[in-house]
Amino acid sequence: MAKSDLRIDILGTSFSISADEDQAYLESLLNYYRIKVENTRKRTGLQDPLKLALVTGFLLCDDLFKGSAGDEQDEAERLTLDLISRIDAALSAGDAFPAASGGEPPEGAYRGPPFFKLENTVKHYEWGSPRWIPRLLNQPNEDSAPWAELWMGAPSRTGAEARPLGEIIAEHPDFYLGPELRRNFGTLPFLFKLLAAGKPLSLQAHPEKEQARRGWEKENRQGLPPEDPGRNYRDPNGKPELLCALGNFRALCGFRERRDIRRLLELFGGEAFDGDGVKPSEALKEALLDLKDALDGEEGLRDMLGLLLGLDPETLRDLGVYSLAQAPQLEESYPEYAGEWRAVAGLAELYPEDPGILAPLFLNLLRLKHGEAIFLPPGVLHTYLEGFGAELQADSDNVVRGGLTAKHVDVEELFAILRFTPYQPAVLQGAELSAVKGWYAYPAVCREFSLYFGQSLGDPLPLPPGPLIVLVTQGQARLSAENGEDLVLGPGESAFAAPGTAYLEGNFTAFAAGPGEYR
Repeated sequence: MAKSDLRIDILGTSFSISADEDQAYLESLLNYYRIKVENTRKRTGLQDPLKLALVTGFLLCDDLFKGSAGDEQDEAERLTLDLISRIDAALSAGDAFPAASGGEPPEGAYRGPPFFKLENTVKHYEWGSPRWIPRLLNQPNEDSAPWAELWMGAPSRTGAEARPLGEIIAEHPDFYLGPELRRNFGTLPFLFKLLAAGKPLSLQAHPEKEQARRGWEKENRQGLPPEDPGRNYRDPNGKPELLCALGNFRALCGFRERRDIRRLLELFGGEAFDGDGVKPSEALKEALLDLKDALDGEEGLRDMLGLLLGLDPETLRDLGVYSLAQAPQLEESYPEYAGEWRAVAGLAELYPEDPGILAPLFLNLLRLKHGEAIFLPPGVLHTYLEGFGAELQADSDNVVRGGLTAKHVDVEELFAILRFTPYQPAVLQGAELSAVKGWYAYPAVCREFSLYFGQSLGDPLPLPPGPLIVLVTQGQARLSAENGEDLVLGPGESAFAAPGTAYLEGNFTAFAAGPGEYR
């Protein structure tokens, strides 16, 4: 079995150990021990690190040896108080124990603040909602501006000097990332967001890491400035992402099965319609038949999407008019697809001459409830239609668009990164962690990130393996470290916590974004 390295920073002492145990398990034991230390501190009033460590160890041995119940608990407390007295006398005499803690840290070691409260940037994209993010942050939005995203990560600022978090991490990466994360990424590998979609986002996909590296280098050679609106690649990183709904959320994600697309196109085009509904123009009818026929080829999904995104402007105008006029009749005749018809009509109203109007007929329509999540690997075509959620992604801003936007569209590059296979993301429920009680994890098949959800009614919760960005969504939480430092967070407030931060306590609900499970 491979050795796992664990960095221990507790009670003023810092050192590393190697053990034949899983890394996450070792860190969960350390977090459990920190909680026991804090409980001992509260019960006894002790502040001396050595006394706290010894008494906590004694109590844990007592729990293991005979349990703590009834008369046995009274006896354990009597023995503990006697032990405290003996330790105090021995330390006062100065001859019982060597100086196991305190003093100067080892040469080269860094002991900085274990956590930072974050000041985060709001992105006011035109598709944003004017209410969800301001409501969570308890901030006014008197002009009803769209608040689309709140970014939490390396770009966030902190402290009196408002320094970027990424700059602070870069100065002491082993302390703030841990040696393994520093070796694998060199920086915080994820970006945490609040996403508030008041209107649909663009029809888009994200690249894998190697695709991003090639695209980024190509656009650099072309001399495109970093903020050029014509860029697809703003960094060399891939971009998997996970979206957890904070209310009802609608999304279009991944290609449907070909037979399902064919059936929806038939219904939409009136081939199976028995009634006096609106008829498509001859040009649009022919285009819809071509789309359906293209699905029969060896590269059916690629061919179908290529035809759709290449429709002429006149046919696209017909598509917008027809979609709005036909949707009510379609909903009445085929109510099993009511969500699809409403989505088509909604997109036609916003983008009346865009081929993305038909996205609900070839992408899976997903409806998420509060607390449900989806994971999207790179190369999956998608758009978020409406809703408020917590989004966690690799640290990248690479987006390649195909429609439903006034921004840069690059169909050729989109086709270079898309996965032209049916894919319906699983709707994920948080799974309770066995090693860190009180937290629920959303599985993500990537190295860059993991998302956790936690709740407490007062009991302290040990934190999942860090580093973490902690976001409180309800109530109030106190973030604490073994050195006695603490930080109180209210709704909408967030903090970066270095590995080894002890626990979170209070009456709260919170999310924590951390590194992936590759460790």
